[in-house]
Amino acid sequence: MKILHIADIGFYKGGISHALHQSIYNENNTGKMESCLMTISKNVVVPEKLGFRCISFDKADAKEQINAFNPDFAIFHSFYKYEYLLLARMLKKMNIPYLIKPHGAFSMNCRKKSRYKKRIADIIAFNRFLRDAFGIVYLNPEERNNSYVDARRNYYLPNGIIPDLYDIKTRKTDIKTIRLLFLGRFDVYHKGMDLLLEGLSIINKKKLDYGIKLDIYGGNDKRPCMELIKMAERMGLKEIIKFHDWVSGEDKEKVFLESDIFILTSRYEGMPMGVLEAISKGMPCLLSEYTNMAEMLSRENAGWKVDMDPKRMAEDILEGIRQFRERPEFWQRNAYKLGKRMNWGNLMPQYIDTYSQIIRDAGFGVLKNKI
Repeated sequence: MKILHIADIGFYKGGISHALHQSIYNENNTGKMESCLMTISKNVVVPEKLGFRCISFDKADAKEQINAFNPDFAIFHSFYKYEYLLLARMLKKMNIPYLIKPHGAFSMNCRKKSRYKKRIADIIAFNRFLRDAFGIVYLNPEERNNSYVDARRNYYLPNGIIPDLYDIKTRKTDIKTIRLLFLGRFDVYHKGMDLLLEGLSIINKKKLDYGIKLDIYGGNDKRPCMELIKMAERMGLKEIIKFHDWVSGEDKEKVFLESDIFILTSRYEGMPMGVLEAISKGMPCLLSEYTNMAEMLSRENAGWKVDMDPKRMAEDILEGIRQFRERPEFWQRNAYKLGKRMNWGNLMPQYIDTYSQIIRDAGFGVLKNKI
């Protein structure tokens, strides 16, 4: 099987880039798939030791680039990219089916962001791009349930995590202060950080903090960082929250080890890599339903679902912490076990089966959608 992945990504970054690099690398390592990345990102320098084939999109030479690889089908990652329109038309003329893997882009909450621009873009071009797609590849059924797009063919392929030598026995279980961890981009609306701060403010005002501390790691983008700092100060959370620069490598490992519960209250996501990293380190999570992972973690006793209403969110956070304090090893062990199941090697049989099914299904119909 030959799969062409098309994305607007560079290298050694987070989010879709991080997940897709790992996915393609592991697909090629199965010996049953040959996967190639076409990146539409400008001025990308492809690393020499990447571990898989990568093509830098060239508008003038795109047809030859595709022909040279000769894929069975292509997958577009994310959605609103104008280069995708040219490539989609080209693939259609070449009788190569393409699918769309939205990574959260079809979330109803995501659609609210820049909604009028998106509506215009849909009318002009993207509705056709969607209609001509052979199917949608969702990360899990939760992403599909939170989506405004329906399809005759929905496929499901989750993100995974690279297994490491982490030892669950190194996690602390004698807990006095509960250290919550947010690790991700400083995007107030997307990540629901305004709601999280409101929820913590309600807890703080009622003096029910249970010794809660929140560490926020989110990079060097000054504007959203200053916005959050001012918001925290205005809400009286200066003593509870600490803001930090981005961390990686050994520093990141140390942050995970020193924290107790990962928290993510996003308004929309695909399948966040931060949550996968957390559970792989035995860290249970407090998650909004729009992370598309709250149901799975709740079902596996590896975390708790929190409401998006700040008052109820405060109650959910306190209940999760109460349960964690009673049996920290129980929650840590369950998170760790789930993380083990989500490593890329364990997911590859599902990828092989799904890609095989796509090839068998190819040529029988188009999308219906609910735009």
